[in-house]
Amino acid sequence: MKKYDRISTVFWFIVGGYCLSQGQGLHLGTLKEPGSGFLVFWAGAVLCLLAAMTFIGTFRRKEEGSESPWEGAQWQKPLLVLMVGVVYVLCFHWLGFLLSTFLLMLFLFKYAGVRRWTHVLFASLLSVSCSWFLFYVGLQVQFPQGFLEGIVIRLLGLSV
Repeated sequence: MKKYDRISTVFWFIVGGYCLSQGQGLHLGTLKEPGSGFLVFWAGAVLCLLAAMTFIGTFRRKEEGSESPWEGAQWQKPLLVLMVGVVYVLCFHWLGFLLSTFLLMLFLFKYAGVRRWTHVLFASLLSVSCSWFLFYVGLQVQFPQGFLEGIVIRLLGLSV
């Protein structure tokens, strides 16, 4: 297990170093007036620090077992969620925010193990409506309008 931890920390250290170099190439600015590379640079620094701490920690702890980290992994669930996420992205402009996000939340709540359909429907409707009111009405973010958004906007008398 230590071997896999060391390999992964070296990978993340390299990614952090890349972020450091790219952030430094952009304007860093100051803490009061950060530039475009400020966040990238400091995210890379934190990533390098965490990777180095984890790498050093692999030498301090004892070897638990020599089993593979992939042994017994169940790939079906994360793969299905990933595929549903891709379908969501592909249908987002066509169906619009409300319908596509409602269907996504419906699947995720049911797949997460919520047993009653009434709870799944209520949680999906609540999460979609709260996010829609927050972003569309409150922050005036323009979402792609499917056929359902036009109906909801006219029913509520909203025009943003």
